[in-house]
Amino acid sequence: ASQAEIVGSFTGWQPVKLEKIGQTGYWEITLALDPGQQRYAYVVDSRQRLADPSVVMCEDDDFGGKNSIIMIGGES
Repeated sequence: ASQAEIVGSFTGWQPVKLEKIGQTGYWEITLALDPGQQRYAYVVDSRQRLADPSVVMCEDDDFGGKNSIIMIGGES
């Protein structure tokens, strides 16, 4: 991948660029998130949308894909 972004409930579903971590194949970003369930997906090379393969919880989105779901602190 030459570019990776994250979209989610915490970005207003607008893409936010991730930073490549050297030559590892991993990408990262640090964001302050509100407590509770957060939904998100990755966008690779501005065209392929993917759920996070390292997160078990996911749901169907309204476009035939999947969103990952994570719980941030606090209670649901």
